[in-house]
Amino acid sequence: MRILVTLSFITLVTAVRIVPMNLRKSWVKLAAPHYTYCLCKSDVKEDYASRVFLYTEFPNDRRLKRYLECISMKLNLMEAATGAWNEKEFIRQVGGVTAKIIAMCNEDGKGEVDLPQKAYNMFLCIAVTLAVDEKWDRRQSDRKEFEGKICL
Repeated sequence: MRILVTLSFITLVTAVRIVPMNLRKSWVKLAAPHYTYCLCKSDVKEDYASRVFLYTEFPNDRRLKRYLECISMKLNLMEAATGAWNEKEFIRQVGGVTAKIIAMCNEDGKGEVDLPQKAYNMFLCIAVTLAVDEKWDRRQSDRKEFEGKICL
């Protein structure tokens, strides 16, 4: 009986990956001055734009990709003419990002010519790379428990 109870408890606990809240909040603060402009320019759903950095939610949505491209351009993270990433600006401005992360994510997206897709891929790669293990109890399975979590 004791073994059964222990096994039951073990199955209720799952490891998930989550980007630390301090980094997510810094990303929101960084993008905030350009939020309205890029929201209007991309015509993205406001819910998607407001959640992409704070909750690291990346739905496969063309307008969200255009929003991320716009943010990248406004922050001078991406060269408008070439689509090349500005590594120094990324490291200087984006919390948690290192030269190693930029190099890895840039290599992963190598060959992508569609700038909105390129921006989406870069931010998603950064979020996945910076995510750390966190224990999550399935018994607390309401919607809020999923916010900001990247399950790998």
